[in-house]
Amino acid sequence: MAETQYRGRRAFALENEHLSVTVTAEGGHIAAITDKASGVNPLWSPPWPTIEPSTYSPEKHPEYGLNSESRLLAGILGHNLCLDLFGGPSEEEAAAGMTVHGEASIGRYEIAVAGDTLTQKTVLEQAGLAFQRKIRLAAGSRVVEIEDD
Repeated sequence: MAETQYRGRRAFALENEHLSVTVTAEGGHIAAITDKASGVNPLWSPPWPTIEPSTYSPEKHPEYGLNSESRLLAGILGHNLCLDLFGGPSEEEAAAGMTVHGEASIGRYEIAVAGDTLTQKTVLEQAGLAFQRKIRLAAGSRVVEIEDD
């Protein structure tokens, strides 16, 4: 599987004859689960353009806001993982750089594919956590299996 683009973002796709699952390299979002026959993706996509969270700058991107949710809003797509924090950070956490829903939704992920399984891995430096997700899409299946570690 090669890297691809999804809405101008670095992404990876896992496909079979029925479905395509797209995940972003930054933020680890499950951006789309698209039914190939209908073209329908039931996951939410924002009406605004998204950017890689690592490129967000309050000075260059004021359209996403100027607070602890701005970096997340700049890159949000589809399913957003809330890990190490749900909701907004305290004033102290925000001053230390924590974002709404924690760093899993803005971090960089290593992505690999073996057969019918895509694996995402990241280390959340501020939280001191490692996270891994496996997404499996078997041949002929219309079921996406997701396992988080």
